Amino acid sequence: MPAFSPTLFGPVVFPDHPAAAAMLVQPVLDEMAGPDAVSTSLAIEYGVGIASGDSVAVEASIIRTTRTLVFVQARLLNASGQMAADFSAIYRRLNPPEGVTDRSG
Repeated sequence: MPAFSPTLFGPVVFPDHPAAAAMLVQPVLDEMAGPDAVSTSLAIEYGVGIASGDSVAVEASIIRTTRTLVFVQARLLNASGQMAADFSAIYRRLNPPEGVTDRSG
């Protein structure tokens, strides 16, 4: 598996909502995948707990791209840097670029 070289987003305050982790991370994953990509798969694995109002940050990275797909990973971290959730997503490009080959991040 390639090294995880993330882009950091945050810190932000964790919202009071049942789907708070996904609400925070989905826009980051969308941004990483690009404007012409739509989500086809999202998997979430949870780690340490986070309470509403806690300060959190998101690390995100493109793991791999093909002509039609983008594979993105993100981690939601608490203020101590512990992983609260790990996200893996696959995006399909609506307008695949010509001549792009398989690339690992």
